[in-house]
Amino acid sequence: MEFDYKAEEEDELTLTKGDRITGVETKHDGWWEGTLNGKRGLFPDNFVKVITPNSGSSSTETTAKSGDTGEAPKMRQKSGPGPHPR
Repeated sequence: MEFDYKAEEEDELTLTKGDRITGVETKHDGWWEGTLNGKRGLFPDNFVKVITPNSGSSSTETTAKSGDTGEAPKMRQKSGPGPHPR
């Protein structure tokens, strides 16, 4: 994780800088889905950076990164009906 993020809905992940999220599925609406500490959920893509998998690994991971300004990015507006588009 690049910045801390506190989940606002049940289907979101709470993230702390340095967390590694596995099994990431990228979405086109600004929200990605992944697994952290055994929980699968959504998280904002602008709070993380992608870690390139090592050779021999097909798993995609993301992690928190250090921001230049130390300020968390602004949240993107969620699109679609309900708490999160699927």
